[in-house]
Amino acid sequence: MTDINLGGTLRELRKQKGITQETLAAALSVTPQAVSKWESGVSYPDMAMIPMIAGYFEVSLDALFGYDLRKVKTHVRKVLDEAREYFYDDPARYAQTVRTALTDNPGNEELLCALLDSYEHTLRNFDDRAHLDEIIDLSYQIISSSRDFVKVCDVKDILSAAYLKMDRYDKAKEILESLPVEVMLKWDAMAFRLSGQDKISAARKAVKVHLQDLYLACWEEGNGLYAQGEYQKALEAYDRGLTVLTAFLVPSGVAEGAYLWAGMQTFHYGFHLFRAACLNKLGRADECPGEVARAYEIVATAWSDFAENTDHYMENFNSILAEYGLEQYRN
Repeated sequence: MTDINLGGTLRELRKQKGITQETLAAALSVTPQAVSKWESGVSYPDMAMIPMIAGYFEVSLDALFGYDLRKVKTHVRKVLDEAREYFYDDPARYAQTVRTALTDNPGNEELLCALLDSYEHTLRNFDDRAHLDEIIDLSYQIISSSRDFVKVCDVKDILSAAYLKMDRYDKAKEILESLPVEVMLKWDAMAFRLSGQDKISAARKAVKVHLQDLYLACWEEGNGLYAQGEYQKALEAYDRGLTVLTAFLVPSGVAEGAYLWAGMQTFHYGFHLFRAACLNKLGRADECPGEVARAYEIVATAWSDFAENTDHYMENFNSILAEYGLEQYRN
């Protein structure tokens, strides 16, 4: 919590300047009694006079109110670090912790974003729609005040998800259409402009970004075509995505260390399951067992702790089989 001690700050600034209450009062065209009441905390200056006082002492408004931004940031970071263990296991407790911190630090952007992330997590993973109105309010609050361009883009994405859950498709589309075409320019620019190891490191990071964008685009294209019943075209889209993803396995194989980033494994086996779904719809059911077997081989070998957490890893695997009518191919 940030304590505001305007009276104490005024008294200290006045003493540092070596002036009396009468001198300060004369400079501000108020009575010495008014200054005395300010310093004792009995009353506060009118808001219109605050900038005059700050200008007289040549300090910022934050300094005048004793607002130490560094202390606030440290406090907020401590709160979020301590609450992080609840984010997945007890999201309600996490959200309540953040809300409590916001009462002490109203409008703090980091806390607003943390609360929004919590609501987005439960909406996306558990279809928890209890906080849709809050998601929208928080999103607009962050969008209107944040100077972080990338953060605003992320928040707009979350905002569109909330509108979709409210069956406001046109509004979600409007929000998404306001996003810039290009966001991830950093690594491209560094790879193009710099040289030596800096150029190589930036290029490798750019590869990860663009690789993910490309196979995710193929993934979503396939999902869209499948939903429209265009199974052959969906199969072709999934094939393209699989080709892109597997071209960058390092080294060739499916061991955990073969993937450029954590999470590629899920898309790797997912492409095979979606291929099986398309083949099944196209009357090529004889090819489905091979695709499912390949998917299982990936999920069973791409995570080093699969044996200890088999149920966890197979939950998503089996849910895809069930959703796409492939349950007969379960291991």
